[in-house]
Order: sequence, then structure tokens, then C-alpha cells
Amino acid sequence: IKRRLKENKRNLFGSKLIKIPVPKFVVFYNGEIDRPEEYELRLSDAFEKQVDSPELELVCKVYNVNIGKHAKIIEECKVIRDYMTFVDYVRKYYEEQDKEDYDLAINKAIDRCIEEGVLVDFFRLNRAEVVKNMQLDYTFERQIEMEREDAREEGREEVAKNLLAIDMPIETVVKYTGLPIERVKQLCE
Repeated sequence: IKRRLKENKRNLFGSKLIKIPVPKFVVFYNGEIDRPEEYELRLSDAFEKQVDSPELELVCKVYNVNIGKHAKIIEECKVIRDYMTFVDYVRKYYEEQDKEDYDLAINKAIDRCIEEGVLVDFFRLNRAEVVKNMQLDYTFERQIEMEREDAREEGREEVAKNLLAIDMPIETVVKYTGLPIERVKQLCE
């Protein structure tokens, strides 16, 4: 914009409206949760209080680029197709190893991609960085999942305590909370 202002000698602080290019916001989704091929995210969906006409709105188009989803983008954009091929290989190798060695899955996927001519130059130049970034993503996602599980466990224990406080039988508490009987007995004490 500064360059345009200089070229056109426009007054940035003047009262005349300066036209700008139309912004477009796009997200390429490649997560493992099943999502539609295309959908929209709206900033207003995150507002604490829903309003009919938000004073500020941002609409972002989301394209699901997982293999088997948005065929048009996958066909037309080789980089996204190659990236998703790599991601699918990582997922496949990780599952085959019973989710034991994520590094091995990443490296096997990179090796296979190189053999098949997928992102060859990129992987040869950036292999260590790719492995590191994939590990960080996985570690972050795994941490979030562990925190969620901890919170669910704490919630179940809180419910169990409340049920025990009203003299509900231990077997019933186990049934409704899903906690092991040993843990419910510990909570009784």
C-alpha cells in the first residue's frame, strides 16, 4: 500500500478513500476429524454473545485437502497433493507401528516420497527440519489430548465424589462414571 501511495502520490491521511485489493482468507484443512470438502468459519461464531449483525466479521473459506476429499484442489495443485501424500504415508506408517515411533514413521514416509518422486528436492534439502516440525506438531497435539483426558478424568472423579456424597452404591457410581472400582473405593476414603 505504501508503494501505491508513493506511486500515486496519495495522501495517506487525507479524506479520500484509498482502494485496496479484496482480501480472501483461506484455510487448508488436513486434520483427521471428518469434515466436509468445503465450509466456512466465521469470526462471529467465536463471540461469547451471538449478535444478528456483528460490527466486525471475518469469513474464512476452509478446504478439506485430505486425500479423497477435495478432488479439484488435489488435482490442480501438485504441492498440496504431494504434501497430503506425505501426510497420508506418515499416518499409515504410524498406525502400522501401533503408534510407537513417530520419528520412524516420518522418516519412512520421507524415504517413500523420495522414491516415488514426491517433493524430492524439498525433502533432500529440508529433511531434518521436516522431521522436527512434524514432531513438534505431534507433541503439541498429543499434549492437548493428554490434557483433555486428564480433565475428563478429573470430571469423572468429581461426579463420583458427588454421587458417593449422596450415598449412591459404589457399583452404580462405577457404572455412571466409567471409573475403575478401585478408584471409586479410594474416593470413598
